[in-house]
Amino acid sequence: MSEALIGLLGAVVGASAALGTAVLIEWHRARIEDRRWLRGKVEEAYDSALHHLLQVEGMGRTELAVESGELVGLATKEGTARWFDALVEARYSLHRLVVYCSDASRKEVEVAVVGVEDTARRFLTGSGEALAGLQDLSDVRQIIMECATRDLREGKAL
Repeated sequence: MSEALIGLLGAVVGASAALGTAVLIEWHRARIEDRRWLRGKVEEAYDSALHHLLQVEGMGRTELAVESGELVGLATKEGTARWFDALVEARYSLHRLVVYCSDASRKEVEVAVVGVEDTARRFLTGSGEALAGLQDLSDVRQIIMECATRDLREGKAL
């Protein structure tokens, strides 16, 4: 084989190796970036769900009461409206969390969604049972905390 052909073959092999290495590095970098993006979404979803659940719980304990079998705001009727708005936000946050949680946590998060839906139903029917839903919300928050620990600390959602 001539020296020119050996030189050309060496250049082709070298260029192929360099190109292959560059492609692998870019693929790996993109994969790491995707995992960071997903982790950010998971953290954001858990943060939002816990924030809104705590808000609903806190408002429910300080602003709501049952008078003559009707759920009313302690300060004003607007307190009841604010609580309901916070409950809607909690429901939205939990539904969003179902999208981003791990498969290992999904069933538990779906149970939490049902708990919040039941509390909303109690509220909408105007029954005095709505305050009983506050304990349900506390249980829901505990479920979400356990799922967050599993998904974020143990990396299950990633």
